Amino acid sequence: METSSREIIRCTRCRLQQYMTQTQRCRRCSGDLLPPPPPPEPTGPETVTASNLMASRLRLVRRCRHFSQPELAERAQVSQQFISVMERGRSRVTLETLERYARALNLPLHVLFAPAPQFERYLQKQGMV
Repeated sequence: METSSREIIRCTRCRLQQYMTQTQRCRRCSGDLLPPPPPPEPTGPETVTASNLMASRLRLVRRCRHFSQPELAERAQVSQQFISVMERGRSRVTLETLERYARALNLPLHVLFAPAPQFERYLQKQGMV
């Protein structure tokens, strides 16, 4: 025996109780049967992801060491375009690539993964900030 998967809903305007229609409009008054969707979650600078955090750290260290993207790309043996994409957090970076990047910047790899206070302390000790 098959059960019906039709949803019963009440119109918000005329209060008619009915099955959900394909158009999601009331049969009587043509009003909306569903409330408007909630606004999307904000995705701006306040949203921090692991890739964005790593990207900002890589860019900060490169700039503190006074390297341009092409100079760093040559030292790390990757393309300048890849450095740019990586620093914007638009690429998934392998551990091998991070090792190259850190080696080119004369930076211990573990510093990139350190909690923020330890990362900032390292930069201060090195005179970068």
